[in-house]
Amino acid sequence: SFYVSYIISVLVCALPCTLLELTVGQYTGLGPIRSCRSVAPVFTGLGIANVMTSAFCSVYWNMTHAWLIYYLYNSFFTPLPWLTCTNAWNTHDCFSIKNDEECRAINQTFFYGGCQTMETFCASRLVNGHRFAAVPGETRSCQNLTSSSLVSLSVLRGNTTHPPAERSLLQDAFVDGTDASLTRLGDLSFPVLICNSVAWAMTFFYIVLVKNASNKAYVATWLTATTMFKALLMSVLVLRAVTLPNAGAGLAVFGTDWVRHLMDPNLWFDSMTHTIYCSGVGFGGLFSLATRNDFHHAFVWDSIGLCFMNAVVSTLMSLAFYAYVGEMWKNADGADGNTITSVTVNKVIKYGFGLIFSTYPEAMAVTPVPNLWSILLFSMLTFNTLDSESGMVKVVVLAVEEAWPVCVGRRFWVTLCICVSGFLLSLPLCFQGGIYLIILMIDFSAVSPLLLVCLLNVLGFIFVYGREKLLGHFEEMVKPGVWVKRYLKITWLYSVPVILSVSHPLIFERLAQICTFVSFVFLAQPAAVILMDSPLTTNVLGWSYVLVHILPIPFAALVEIWRSFRKNEV
Repeated sequence: SFYVSYIISVLVCALPCTLLELTVGQYTGLGPIRSCRSVAPVFTGLGIANVMTSAFCSVYWNMTHAWLIYYLYNSFFTPLPWLTCTNAWNTHDCFSIKNDEECRAINQTFFYGGCQTMETFCASRLVNGHRFAAVPGETRSCQNLTSSSLVSLSVLRGNTTHPPAERSLLQDAFVDGTDASLTRLGDLSFPVLICNSVAWAMTFFYIVLVKNASNKAYVATWLTATTMFKALLMSVLVLRAVTLPNAGAGLAVFGTDWVRHLMDPNLWFDSMTHTIYCSGVGFGGLFSLATRNDFHHAFVWDSIGLCFMNAVVSTLMSLAFYAYVGEMWKNADGADGNTITSVTVNKVIKYGFGLIFSTYPEAMAVTPVPNLWSILLFSMLTFNTLDSESGMVKVVVLAVEEAWPVCVGRRFWVTLCICVSGFLLSLPLCFQGGIYLIILMIDFSAVSPLLLVCLLNVLGFIFVYGREKLLGHFEEMVKPGVWVKRYLKITWLYSVPVILSVSHPLIFERLAQICTFVSFVFLAQPAAVILMDSPLTTNVLGWSYVLVHILPIPFAALVEIWRSFRKNEV
């Protein structure tokens, strides 16, 4: 179902937005700020908003890069830290498949930090008033004394246990054992600080040695080699996943219930935001990349190829994901005789950060030679994150050069200053309570401002600059077929503005609520507030993130209007 919604979202939104930004960037040969200014001076702030999106995302995205480095480092230790419940940061309710297998070898089960006999475990369970008893020779289920039916141990454990990866290394590095929160950041976490430093250093050298290199053949060779390396790692991980003994149980869910899921609006919202993130729309990077193209470069096929590769990668990783889920489910719950369902999948997996830092590490733990597969997984994710991070930082570098021409020719020092500034800005995220700041930034500033910037890009270039004029530039450079022109006429004028307008009601809901202080403080709490003890602080900081994105748009417009008024007055 996600794949169907993904393809539709690409066709009606992401691909037209990609072609729009590439058209403007290639035709003008300018970065996001000057491109928007060339449409109308009042849209200068829109170009700044594009750059601010990259600047903000680069700060917390680099923290994700740092966490991946942290996990990659720990992947070299045997056993893997998230494989067992014997770590110092595990709690008594930790449940480990590996520990359970060791207990099962002596006809016991792992529960609350140690092996328990089946008689002790079954007798201690009380579910909906029902008592249970052990069955001789049975190590995966207990007998319901009321109905005499067998009930799997995972059902009896319920929500009282969690896998080792759920109480993850990140929690150990950040908040475990402290009272850290949004208002009390606590002490500096040195493992996170070191990994953050390494991540920013990697970003700096990657930009300087690769993306800023003057030898295009060298750049092309390097990028081709790294792309092939990442593709090889992904292929190996996918092949390993689909060849696991119980992979079929998870893959059977991949194509089921897709019609019912297509009725869920959250699915469409997730797929649309995913396509926008994957395409790089709204970050200003497409404007900057297009400036390097020849005037008549046929970027249409580049855009289609980019969207196609994103779809292929998403599909392959989805297949691997469900295959690993099948193996995890069989290891934890396979004896109850039931077929794995989408409900079971939701019990096994975690979303958001939990998908990368909980579900995937746990999935690697159930494979043979788990250290090898864990190293391959986090190596691939580290390279992918480095590519994205360097692209966002490069947008900021080019914006600085456009704003201050004196910086042209000094790209090494400009890049160094921006990376050092990004590192300093990310220092609060390295404290024990920094995880709350990151969740806050993502909850408030990762989606709504990005979609708003994308919407204003379309409105500015299509309805102010003119759709026909933009199509004329597009035709002058690319010489497209009739079907391409008709496709862009329809999507630029109808589908893209409508979808971006209605896809995220929180944009308009929160903008409306900001009008009064009362609603500003007591608005519907975002997901991040659940983790925090100060809604007022949460909303003030969160809205600060949003306003930093949005305020340049009206502020720059007012400045240009004032300049025009003064010029006419003189």
